[in-house]
Amino acid sequence: HGVVPHVSGSDPMPFTFQRTELDVQPEDVLENKHGAMAERPWRPRLLRLPLLPTPAPLFIGSPGSPPQCRCHCYAACRAAQWCAELPIEGCVQGAFTWAFVKALTAGHLDTSVNKHMNALRSILGNLRAHFRWLDQSPQLQLSGSADMQDNLLEH
Repeated sequence: HGVVPHVSGSDPMPFTFQRTELDVQPEDVLENKHGAMAERPWRPRLLRLPLLPTPAPLFIGSPGSPPQCRCHCYAACRAAQWCAELPIEGCVQGAFTWAFVKALTAGHLDTSVNKHMNALRSILGNLRAHFRWLDQSPQLQLSGSADMQDNLLEH
């Protein structure tokens, strides 16, 4: 709790934080050291999204105690492996990220962690058929209160 402003062990609120303004503007990114706009084939897109109403958090555990978080932490590969970016569907993209999203949409955004992980491995296996040098095994770590049968996305 010590690294989060206004949150302590005795006062675990707030669950939301104040909106802050951007520190970096597009002009800051595009200007070169001489003050002129740099010629680049890309330009940043900064989306200013409206704040959405946030429902009260679902509290798991006893009142006054910190919430039990169910965390599912994914990694694209093992520490001794390299993450690959491949030409997939007409553009270069991360193999793990592409497979993660494909597996999520294959489960219609309503799937368990276990089913999603199996679909993810299957999709990466299919990529290996086309890119035989691909050696990337996705990794998953669960927090103490998480379970493989949890929904990947809570409603």
